[in-house]
Amino acid sequence: MTYVPITDAEIDVDSPVTQVLLTKYRDNIAFSGKVFDYQEFTASGTWTKPAGAVGTDVARIQVVGGGQSGARGTISGTGQQNGGEGAGGVIFETTCARLGATEAVIVGAGGASVTGTTSRNSGGDSTFGTDAEPTDDGFTFIRANGGSSGANVEFGPSAGEGTVLANSICDGGLAGGGNGTVGGVSVYGAGGGAGATTSTYCQGGFSQFAGKGGDGGYNAAPATLPIDGEFPGGGGGGVKVNATNLPNSGAGGDGVVRVWILKG
Repeated sequence: MTYVPITDAEIDVDSPVTQVLLTKYRDNIAFSGKVFDYQEFTASGTWTKPAGAVGTDVARIQVVGGGQSGARGTISGTGQQNGGEGAGGVIFETTCARLGATEAVIVGAGGASVTGTTSRNSGGDSTFGTDAEPTDDGFTFIRANGGSSGANVEFGPSAGEGTVLANSICDGGLAGGGNGTVGGVSVYGAGGGAGATTSTYCQGGFSQFAGKGGDGGYNAAPATLPIDGEFPGGGGGGVKVNATNLPNSGAGGDGVVRVWILKG
């Protein structure tokens, strides 16, 4: 079954009550509270309001930034093999009346794995809407910061323009330390990557609605190399190396923007 828009002309005063109109009405009732349009962005683009959407329909918007890569360092070094920070993430709900016919979407890439230094590469920010002066309806943008240092989220909507849970559970998971510390966990943000250890894997942090952080690793064998952060937004795992085995650190997971439209 497919949602079928009912045009204004079909319900104008003195318009006939036809079998076609009643069939549309009957079938569309089944969509109340259910998703009738879904758009996912793994690269930057433009969201378009679907045909048939009305002002009371609910827009559920998920925005997750790109995760930070893990660091790379020597076995003899300390504090230089951290995992990557998980990206910030959020699920925000508003009405279709608050959104334009189109909205700009930017998707942040995950930080590239480190090949020769101990510095981590930050992930890019993801946004829905435009960071500008508020429009008449109050909605402007949502930004989920890429993994860097305590990644979190920012909101252009003013109070009462939508619903989001507390920012504290939107922050990305913290990175594991360089001596073998697990990655931090999150709910809407992504999990943090684990730091490296010289003896075994170290676990990346989990997330309920975004990507898991990559495990940390060491250079004893390929099976123990660090793992990239999972999509979307997970921080990459750190790695310790020596002169005979030179793996790269884990990359950060790419970000995502997802929009569901539910009949109001």
